[in-house]
Amino acid sequence: MNKNFRLVLYGQIISMFGSAIQRFSLSLYILEITGNSSIYANILALSVLPYIFVAPIAGNIADRFNHRKTMIVLDILSAASILIYGIGIYINFYPIITTSITMILLSLFSACYNPVVTSCIPNIVEEESLSRSNSFIAMVSSISNIAGPAVSGIMFSLIGINGIIIINFISFIFSAFMEYFITYNFKSYEKLSSNINIIDSFKESLDTIKNIKKHHSVVMGIIISYGLFNICIVPIITIILPSEIKLALRLSSSSFGIIEGIVASGMLLGSIFIALCPYLFRFDKYYRWNYIIPVSIVGMSSAYIFSDNKFLLAAAITVACFFIMFSLSIGNTVTLTQIQKSVPSNILGKVSSISTAFASSTVPIGQILTGFILQYNIHRGILLIIYAFISLIICIYIKRFSTNK
Repeated sequence: MNKNFRLVLYGQIISMFGSAIQRFSLSLYILEITGNSSIYANILALSVLPYIFVAPIAGNIADRFNHRKTMIVLDILSAASILIYGIGIYINFYPIITTSITMILLSLFSACYNPVVTSCIPNIVEEESLSRSNSFIAMVSSISNIAGPAVSGIMFSLIGINGIIIINFISFIFSAFMEYFITYNFKSYEKLSSNINIIDSFKESLDTIKNIKKHHSVVMGIIISYGLFNICIVPIITIILPSEIKLALRLSSSSFGIIEGIVASGMLLGSIFIALCPYLFRFDKYYRWNYIIPVSIVGMSSAYIFSDNKFLLAAAITVACFFIMFSLSIGNTVTLTQIQKSVPSNILGKVSSISTAFASSTVPIGQILTGFILQYNIHRGILLIIYAFISLIICIYIKRFSTNK
């Protein structure tokens, strides 16, 4: 790893760990003050909206502005939002509304941040190191998602939401400090003659989509698969898991944190596999790992159908979600590397933001629908069988475009 990639990686370690703690604690806080899975699902769905509507501008930012300065500014804005949120919570200023607004703002900054990091990586590492570098970034995310919930569950019980807010504020400041020392030439950097125009940004995004459809059909298939998987996979991880563990099975916050850590370790395992043996994960063969997902969902649904023991159900949810995350980790890293290799650097930021927007636009559909279904107590086993069938169809679709590139 060269110096610049290490700085990006260290910044990611600090900010991602703080974000993982904050994200998990906000989930606990919302569930604690509402006690309602439907409200929880709606708030999560709202926090996804910035990824959809900001995507065109985010892509232009990633392609046209200095990456280092952009990352620093976004980290500082995130820190400021967290600080203001902490003050609002401390004085008990409409906590549900304040939490919702903060989640939306953090999602807004993240929607701009992610394409910048994606565009940054190909400029600081050699092409043959892309897969390995992406796996390191994925490993950081995985480790953060493992340690974050476990630490957050304990800290939430000891110091509450305000203490966690302070820690996350510090993490964003430290991340900005690390990014300040990054020095390299930006291949996709262009000086602007005028400010970014929102309408022009949308037009450029539409042109980019046409370009992808015409010249990069495999990339288009990857983007579509992201969105399709999000409809049936994301609700299992973000809605069913926390709702069942906290509300239905009534396990403690620390137990919930441990379960979240185990589930996230599936992503770490997938990232380690790719980092150690990147040559084993060719793009035209990765589809095989996707079949783990429907099998895992069927296993979880079987536990709901044939048992009502809360410990067995908790174990089934944990194991199934672990393997789902393992499969997704491999797929995400392999497909991201394929996009970075296939797409020209001058539109990589736009393609990344379009990918995020499409994937994110499908998240609220699954979350709101699942929250609605859970509210009316529809049998979890039946719901999961439907999701398993849909995910199997998606796996077949992925096999078709990945083996015919």
